[in-house]
Amino acid sequence: MCYDVACDKRRNRLSSWLLRFGMRVQESVFEVSVKDTSHFNKLWRGVQEKISAADSVRAYPIHQQAITGVRCLGSPVPIASSYATVL
Repeated sequence: MCYDVACDKRRNRLSSWLLRFGMRVQESVFEVSVKDTSHFNKLWRGVQEKISAADSVRAYPIHQQAITGVRCLGSPVPIASSYATVL
């Protein structure tokens, strides 16, 4: 998942929420692991509760086939999961 949130308070609440599901890979980019659609919906509802209409959040699904092709320089190392969503 990736986001653009100007307000420090909302941004901190959002990043704390996302850390419950995965790890930060850049300042406003998280890799999260979701088991199924209902797990993703829980994550997404929490995101919606923590932002305002002025903010922007995007979720990109990454399936196992694509995860095996991820290349990373520096840290942190991308998560290994059967299904991940990069936020």
